[in-house]
Amino acid sequence: MAVDELDLMVLQLAVESVRSLSLSFAEKAAEVATRSRGILLFDVRVDGDAEVQRVAAIRYQGDQIGVLALDRQGLVTHHCIVNGTFSHFTAPLENWHSMPLSMQAKIDANGHASLFLGALRNADICWAASIWLECICEFLHAHRCRTAGMIVVLENGGGDRGKAIAAIMAINAWALHRCAIV
Repeated sequence: MAVDELDLMVLQLAVESVRSLSLSFAEKAAEVATRSRGILLFDVRVDGDAEVQRVAAIRYQGDQIGVLALDRQGLVTHHCIVNGTFSHFTAPLENWHSMPLSMQAKIDANGHASLFLGALRNADICWAASIWLECICEFLHAHRCRTAGMIVVLENGGGDRGKAIAAIMAINAWALHRCAIV
């Protein structure tokens, strides 16, 4: 699954820029789409999922889809970019989202949202969290990594280039964010 690292970085910056705004998840998803020059495909509530309460998708050029997922507690927005192989999961949700509200109330999109989240989980998507420190710690722990300055070294050598790049970007952004606060 080849994902353009620049698209991921733009999405991460957009998510981080709206994190502290007093907006609902739906408004934040729309703002992330605007700031990252994408098109909001859908924003749906997910009932019955142990980890996620809302999920949204943003279409970018080159068949890339940005995914935002609000955790169950409503505190952390996870995000990732996937390629068009997930479009058959997003199409029903996109159709539902384009319907008038009166029609949306009659049609349950929860099953499609659950299938989409399940497909993401089965594909072992590496979610990035909008709280940089949590994202970095989870990644480093999950992939048995050690850091040396701003470089992440994978001990398993399993060709996880995309995950390593995502971690490096997260570490760099977190370091910059932390320097700006101090």
